[in-house]
Amino acid sequence: QEEAKSRELKQIFRAADRKHTKKVDYNTFRDILMSFTVGNLSEQEFVTIVRHYRAPEDTCSDVDFLIALAHEKFKKNMFENFDSFIYSCVYEDREKKNVLPTKDIKRLCKSSRLPLSDDLLESLLSRFEDSEKQIDYKSFFSALNWRKNPVPELQPASYLKE
Repeated sequence: QEEAKSRELKQIFRAADRKHTKKVDYNTFRDILMSFTVGNLSEQEFVTIVRHYRAPEDTCSDVDFLIALAHEKFKKNMFENFDSFIYSCVYEDREKKNVLPTKDIKRLCKSSRLPLSDDLLESLLSRFEDSEKQIDYKSFFSALNWRKNPVPELQPASYLKE
C-alpha cells in the first residue's frame, strides 16, 4: 500500500513538472503535499520536508569565478600551451577513455609549470573531478584555454561610500 502511494505521489510531481526539470516551485510543492496528506502534516513537518528536498544551490558561478581567476593568471604570464597538455594527456590515456586520474593531471600541471597557485589548481581540479577521482582532460584544459574559451573578466567588488 505504501509503494502504491509512493508511485501516486511521484506521478503527481511528474505531472506538475511540465518542463521536465525535476523541480517544482515552493507553492506547488506545498499544495501537492498538503492535499496528498489531507491536512495531517503540521507546518513544522512541512518546513522540514522542504529543507530536505530543496534544490541544491547553483555552483556554476563558483566554477566560473575560478576559471576567470585562472584566465587572469594565464594572460599575465602569456601562457598558451593548452594543446600540448591535451596531447600529453591523450598519450597517457592508454585506455582511450578521455579521462585521467586527478593526481596524474595535477602532476602534469606541476611538472609543466602551469602558472597557478597550488590552492587555485586544487580548487579547479576538484570542480572537474568525477566520483571516481577522474577528470575529463579535454574539457578541463579547454575551459582553461583563455584564447579559445574566454570568460567575462572579474569585476572588482563595488564598495559603497558612507
